[in-house]
Amino acid sequence: MIYTDPKTGKFAPGNPGGGRPKGFSIVAHLKEQLQNVAPGEKESEATLITQKYIELAKAGDITILKDLINRVDGLPKGDLGLGEAGGVVFQVQLGSNPKKLKIINHETIN
Repeated sequence: MIYTDPKTGKFAPGNPGGGRPKGFSIVAHLKEQLQNVAPGEKESEATLITQKYIELAKAGDITILKDLINRVDGLPKGDLGLGEAGGVVFQVQLGSNPKKLKIINHETIN
């Protein structure tokens, strides 16, 4: 079946539109792949990625740290309420790279 008009190159009437195969889900495919255990590894891909993610956050990668906090606690819904009781206080050390922070200490306040 011809899906394009040979003269104009435009889609012919009744063209199914191509795209993903019916029933294909990129999310389902990713979930399946993340459960695989790479040759020579004892852990799944998902576990290895999670461990690296946490390692980068502990090393002070501020982008990863923000993302990790947002994924665990959810995105802030507005004002952080810094003048109010409650929350977590982080003590950080800023090095020569402003995108890399070293977490020295953290505590929860009520």
